[in-house]
Amino acid sequence: PDLLALKDDLSPVVRLEAAGALAGLGRPAGKALAAFLQDSNIGVQVMAIEGLGQIGSAEHVPALAALAANRDPETTQVRFKVAEALGRIGAPSALAPLLDLAGDPEPAVREQAAHALARFDAPEAKAALERLLKDPVATVRNAARQAAGRR
Repeated sequence: PDLLALKDDLSPVVRLEAAGALAGLGRPAGKALAAFLQDSNIGVQVMAIEGLGQIGSAEHVPALAALAANRDPETTQVRFKVAEALGRIGAPSALAPLLDLAGDPEPAVREQAAHALARFDAPEAKAALERLLKDPVATVRNAARQAAGRR
């Protein structure tokens, strides 16, 4: 079946399975997988984000960054996964959205951003990790400490 056509299926389970199948196809399926980022179901979005992170192409950074800008409390898992994906991608263009996520209101997102920032040698990444070392939440501080040790 045409997996991209399934992005409009009424069933979120079908859309989730289609996104998962596309993720398994790797880089050639990246553009089709990116279409699932706008799904109304967070689970489908997360599957697409994970797949794009595995593909690791910088061309998807702008779409991932756009998702990260939504600070609705219901999208915490999306932002967490975007931070993880941007860290996997590791492209210079991923740094700015990661710096933004390092200031997220949700500790889990800041924690994941700290882990992702470990991949960047830029002074801005170092400064963000130094700020996260002073975060009020212990798990965020621990993540920043671990990330600083991996740099």
